[in-house]
Amino acid sequence: VTIRSTDSQGADVGGTIGLGGSYGAGLVNYALIRGAKESSTYNDSNGYMSFTVHSSAGQVERMRISSGGVTTLFANIGSAVDNAQLQIKSDGSATVTGLMFINAANTSSFNDLAGIASYIESGNAKGNLQFWTRNSDGNNNDKTTRLRISSTGALTITASANSTGNPRAIGFGGNSIGTNPLIYYDNAGNLVVDSTNSGKVFLNGDTTGDVILALGGGKVGVGTTNLVSTAQLTVVGNYHTDFIRNYYGSNRGYLLRFGAN
Repeated sequence: VTIRSTDSQGADVGGTIGLGGSYGAGLVNYALIRGAKESSTYNDSNGYMSFTVHSSAGQVERMRISSGGVTTLFANIGSAVDNAQLQIKSDGSATVTGLMFINAANTSSFNDLAGIASYIESGNAKGNLQFWTRNSDGNNNDKTTRLRISSTGALTITASANSTGNPRAIGFGGNSIGTNPLIYYDNAGNLVVDSTNSGKVFLNGDTTGDVILALGGGKVGVGTTNLVSTAQLTVVGNYHTDFIRNYYGSNRGYLLRFGAN
């Protein structure tokens, strides 16, 4: 079935299919499917498909697919969670619903670049939200969840070195990821806590809480990564203290090392 308009060529001129019925006081088209010309340019045959629904304001366009494949949703996003008007629904048989971003220029089988998915954790109403990206070409298994928000609000960010050795960074406080990261894994797999530019790193900066380091028996280094095997703390460079006291053991003596460690 072909439906064409006999009007002169122009923008928004085309054919329409109406779907409707009686609402009691009369007849109305509850929805319209329309194919029309995108521009008024002569000899330009690009068109679009439009989907409209009837409301108290009349026919309102809710979705449009352009000749270039761009799909636009016209939705009134509610201010509260329960009033959100843009929804993606599952039929209940699948555990995943979401959005996928595709590189149409890539003709290989694995052209999905990134996605947002919702997974059912348990039952049929407890879920989490995940953001994933593809980290290489030609392998369907190279899709990794980078950010996960659980049903209890726990936030997990996955950061790992990529194939070129550059660290995957985690940025906080409005910092752009990968530019001046505050927390990242280096190429050796070490977790690094840094500051932007020449700023300071504070632990309990505005509170009186305790800071515990190396609770499991590890060692602490200041100004060096070459730690003395018999020392809990290795400092390379000048340091200042107002008071030294040994709290543990009956031996109140101290062993001070000077020079190279």
